[in-house]
Amino acid sequence: MQQQYEGIEGLQPRLPLGAALTIGVKGPSGAPTQTDRFHFVSPHDAMEGKFRVRPLLPQFAAFNGADASKRQMIRANLIHSKREECFAYHLRAQQLGGKWPNHPQKRPACTGDGHKATRFYGETPEDFREIDCPNELCEFRQGTTKACKPFAQLLFRPRWPEGNPLPTPLTKLTTGSWYSTAALLGFFAYLDEQASQLGLKSYSLYGLPFTLQITFKSKPQAQQRFPVLAISPEVDIVAFFLAQREQLDRIGGHAPLALPAVALSDAEMRSPDVLASDALLISGPISKPANAPSEVIDADPVDESRLSPEAVTRILGIAAGKGIEPDALDKMIGGKLTEAPPSAELEILRQISLAKAAK
Repeated sequence: MQQQYEGIEGLQPRLPLGAALTIGVKGPSGAPTQTDRFHFVSPHDAMEGKFRVRPLLPQFAAFNGADASKRQMIRANLIHSKREECFAYHLRAQQLGGKWPNHPQKRPACTGDGHKATRFYGETPEDFREIDCPNELCEFRQGTTKACKPFAQLLFRPRWPEGNPLPTPLTKLTTGSWYSTAALLGFFAYLDEQASQLGLKSYSLYGLPFTLQITFKSKPQAQQRFPVLAISPEVDIVAFFLAQREQLDRIGGHAPLALPAVALSDAEMRSPDVLASDALLISGPISKPANAPSEVIDADPVDESRLSPEAVTRILGIAAGKGIEPDALDKMIGGKLTEAPPSAELEILRQISLAKAAK
């Protein structure tokens, strides 16, 4: 009699990726449209004519078909324990132009972290070479059309009011905005600092409720406004971590395990094909239509040559939590924080984080 077996050694259960959240969708011409609202789309590509697109998910028809004003905020929960499992970011240039070749499999031409980078030289499909990354001094971060931009991703599960039948799949958000990437990084830096102040050397992010909201920044001279993400916890963080510390004390000091789910740190999620596909989700500015009234630009004018007052306040708060005074911070970054450009925010937050780690 043939033996019947149950299970497969080494195969672990995982919650799969079920949706992608985008700001805008691609229109018939391939250009982004409806970039003033969120859309739930497929986490995988499909061909629509000659364009690769992410189709709208039919199970989210009630959300995707709602008025724009009702689709500018999402409530959600983190379902991973560690930051690197649910949030990742780096510098990325899909194409460099000029003498630099495009990758035959559409991998990015250059990726880096502001210190080191890996650039495609093109002699073979695997001809990537490590170089020093000049960061904001890089030639591909100059001018009005920059080839090198941030590339950030967030994993979460949406949360709906009681009685709402919308699904709650593991969802991925991708952004190429400096402002949005800095907001996400600042959110996790704040969580880390609050946990540190409570003496939590090990903590879990699992279950943390938060909101994602679309806000807008404007560039009046170009008659454009840009969607920018705002993220904030939906719970008292101190209370959240205090309750977790009490739980850790009861169970012997080990952080609770999160739901086994696909993580951004997984090899499958970092594959060149997946990242190239995700890059297509990043939308551009909302342009003012011809003959449209001036009210199209409804945000306050922004000096894009310097950090916004909100960003300065957020950075000073994170630095203060680590015992770094404003004057010391200016010295650390080699200039006044209030005069730093928006593109420097990620590097400033990274320096603050390293200063803490060096203590």
